[in-house]
Amino acid sequence: MFPPWVESVRSVLELLYFAAGIAIAIAAFMAIKQVRIGSEQLRLASEQLTLTKELEEKSNRREAAKLAAQQCKYFADELVPAWTGLTEKANRLGNTFLNVYGNNPPFVLKDGEFVHTNFDSKLIGEGMQKIGLEVVAFLNKAESFAIPFAAGVATDEIGFEETAAAFCTQIRVAMPAVFFLMQTQGVGYKSVRKLYSLWNDRAAAKAMAPALKPIQEFVEAAAKKTITPM
Repeated sequence: MFPPWVESVRSVLELLYFAAGIAIAIAAFMAIKQVRIGSEQLRLASEQLTLTKELEEKSNRREAAKLAAQQCKYFADELVPAWTGLTEKANRLGNTFLNVYGNNPPFVLKDGEFVHTNFDSKLIGEGMQKIGLEVVAFLNKAESFAIPFAAGVATDEIGFEETAAAFCTQIRVAMPAVFFLMQTQGVGYKSVRKLYSLWNDRAAAKAMAPALKPIQEFVEAAAKKTITPM
């Protein structure tokens, strides 16, 4: 038999041990709860961030589409009249440099950079003396039109569908002057060249697509044809 005080101490220790177990369980429960709360907060924060990004992207797309529409209006209001005035004066003066390139192909652009030209610099220089002011006025407006699309801040698809055919025709004719001004004045009209290169290639690809499809189908069918072994 243990003395009474030993029994008392043991009872106290057992009580403390029991209480400690409860405290540990409560602490563990609270810790789990905090982890769950923290996890939920992280989830909500992640969803909020995703939503914010989606709203920002939608807002950016709306602004890009709005800017593209404005540029299309600028094309109609500014670029078309400038082009009409330029070509009318060129025709009146019998200036043919805009339509004479030399040997074919007249030029080749890759990613907006000249890789090949067949321009008659003497003929272009003589022509620029007569209609240079009109040419530069047109090209300055063309550059203003092209910058937002070339920079990716205006919706490219809208601009292409609404203006690509006319824009590429105009710039193709004016390209000798672009090259001449690059060589003589260091004025490159970089956005004009970049956008022309992009849209002209895309238009060519769209035009070739219907003809290429049957060819591709023929190639694929021919590749599948085999002779069954006897």
